[in-house]
Amino acid sequence: MDRNKDIDNLRGLAMLAMIIAHATAYFLKDRFAFLIWDFSEWSVVTFLFCSSYLFYSRDFIFSIKNIVNYVKKRLVRLYLPYFYFLLLLFPLRYFLYTKKIDFDYIFKNVFFVGGLDLNWLVLIFFQLMFIFPIIYFFKKRSSFLYYLYFLVSLASSIYYLYVRNWDYRVIMWLPWSITIYFTIFFIDNQKKWEKLAIAAVVGFLVFLWSRSLVSNLGHNLTQFYNKYPPNIYHISYGIFSTLVLYFISKKNIFKILGLEGFLNFLSINSYPLFFVHNLAIFVLLWVGVKFSNWFSFFLVVFGLSSAVVLLMQTSQIVFSHFRVRS
Repeated sequence: MDRNKDIDNLRGLAMLAMIIAHATAYFLKDRFAFLIWDFSEWSVVTFLFCSSYLFYSRDFIFSIKNIVNYVKKRLVRLYLPYFYFLLLLFPLRYFLYTKKIDFDYIFKNVFFVGGLDLNWLVLIFFQLMFIFPIIYFFKKRSSFLYYLYFLVSLASSIYYLYVRNWDYRVIMWLPWSITIYFTIFFIDNQKKWEKLAIAAVVGFLVFLWSRSLVSNLGHNLTQFYNKYPPNIYHISYGIFSTLVLYFISKKNIFKILGLEGFLNFLSINSYPLFFVHNLAIFVLLWVGVKFSNWFSFFLVVFGLSSAVVLLMQTSQIVFSHFRVRS
């Protein structure tokens, strides 16, 4: 399947926004950093949109062989980088961090039931690995089940405007499924600009309505607070932001600005960059490196992460070259 430059642009932007959000999170007393941190929280919705787009843009054949191959491929792609990340994290944490690791900490991280906050993102992709084909099956075989699941997902995203569920890892796949339905709608109408424009307006209006409701309920208005599990306030913000960025990409603004190569690098390496930049943040904090502002912290984290990923790519190329020659 040929690469889609608009999807690469969106995923690259989402990766950049995620690194910025994680860097600014340590400087929230700075009002400007706080605003950037909050405004950058559309990234996960965009990541899920890109992943859903790549799955639903092609036919999925329901056969035992195909399903087994799909699950095996996704398991290797999702878990192997995470496993390597843990192999680096545990000894670094042990030697650099004052709080030592124990079996409980290792167990929770390996099986996504706790430990690091960041592993929830790996878990949601594991959960959606099964949700993707189920929704595809519903769409092809049963309109009733397809729209019933949509209504249940929508209802859950509205329910979480009122209630915080601290066991979000167990149920988060349900409200996040709204993003899948949005993606399917997008694929079916991606050449119909009027419908996409209407979807953007609807997304923005839902965002304004839900924001007003969250405010009246006296709840925290930050996107971070409304993401675990996601409610319609957070999801509508992400959908609107994704559509705006897609329109900008379609108008070749990123190409005109000379950013497409940069965004392509971030997109292709988004998954390793996710782990490497988090590891860079942990190490910098554990060794006690001080930064005067969020931007310098971001530049160091981004620079280190990109350098490590480029080194990994170069090592793979060299290894492949010598393996072929041997």
